[in-house]
Amino acid sequence: MSYNLTTGLSTFAMRYAQLGDIGLCTNGHDLNGIVDLRTGTYKTLGMPAPTGAPTSASGGAGNVTGPIQYRTRWYDLSTGTFSLASSAVSYTYSANTVTITLVGTPPSRATHWIAERTTAGGRVFYPLNYTSALPNGTAVATGTFVDNETDSTIRQRTVLPDNQGQPGRYRFCWANGAILFMGGGRVHRPTCTLTNAATTCTSTDGDWLADHVGEDISADADTDGVTYRISAFTNANSVTLASNYGGVTGTKACSQAGRRDTIAWCDPGTP
Repeated sequence: MSYNLTTGLSTFAMRYAQLGDIGLCTNGHDLNGIVDLRTGTYKTLGMPAPTGAPTSASGGAGNVTGPIQYRTRWYDLSTGTFSLASSAVSYTYSANTVTITLVGTPPSRATHWIAERTTAGGRVFYPLNYTSALPNGTAVATGTFVDNETDSTIRQRTVLPDNQGQPGRYRFCWANGAILFMGGGRVHRPTCTLTNAATTCTSTDGDWLADHVGEDISADADTDGVTYRISAFTNANSVTLASNYGGVTGTKACSQAGRRDTIAWCDPGTP
């Protein structure tokens, strides 16, 4: 079996680690990937949260009462992976049924979505459509779910984990026994055009991302050791520095250092 791992990815070299039928792929620039030989798929490791809070609309008479909050999250049935939860939205109902509508486009690896609700005036979120009767949540092809659960019923359910989500873009990975690890902040070496006493930094590489904000960059030709914090992302070829560039105007090779994570993620062989 073979895979083309370059589709949709940058040209930065990948590092690989394998544990049984699971291969982990990282390069510090693209989202971390998983090759799952059991299902013959290449997937992005982890899932982002839904992009928006769900909407809701009251129906007929039912069991939903009081000031409550709703939120949603994605679920991958093939690996049992949950995303982090969306932002929450508050509503007040009085003995109603409630139709919850999902907001957000599912990531490629999401197979289902899960709705969560607090009890009246509560702060803990309990799953609504992840039960013994609905063991997988609601398929992503179906964008609504009708809530008619009492507070006493949902209090008996297990709260879903909030420690999964989507890890950062780590630079290296390795296997140690039955555990896969990855870590290391990204190192980016763009060719930049910098202007003395200005904060605009441009490039023709096309590799900047919004999550580069907060990282440090320096010009390799400068000998003063000064680094500049990236304060804003404009587009893939332009960012803004937090302070004026103090070197000589020109186009030069630069070094950009990401967060220097060490052992930032580990998992016992499950993507």
